[in-house]
Amino acid sequence: MATLDLVYLPSVPVEAVITLSLSFATTEIAPGYHGRQGLTARWPWVVDFTFGLLHGFGFASALSEIGLLQNAILIALLFFNVGMEADQLLFVGAFTILATLNHRIRINWPRWVQLTPAYIIGSIAMFWVIQRVVAI
Repeated sequence: MATLDLVYLPSVPVEAVITLSLSFATTEIAPGYHGRQGLTARWPWVVDFTFGLLHGFGFASALSEIGLLQNAILIALLFFNVGMEADQLLFVGAFTILATLNHRIRINWPRWVQLTPAYIIGSIAMFWVIQRVVAI
């Protein structure tokens, strides 16, 4: 709907909230290490729906910026979505292979090594949040 200009949200605040959602996702990792369930574990469909909606608006604004041929909007959207899903499947497949190898090798990583990726991703995401909020 956003790509077809039926719904409009300014791209800068949407991008800021998207980067904030990435930061939120990294904070959800820590409760699991302390034996508690985070919001994502308790209400996964709410988090998935919200993130999907936010990220969809972000992709729609990116598509609007590059422009779509007016006579081929549906086919362009179809191929864009197929490409996005293929990218996600490749990423999940690569991650699954790495996780399986790590599990079979049975390396007992220290806790700080296990949490380091979350801290790195969260720090980068918060940098992006600040960068986008300053741009508003």
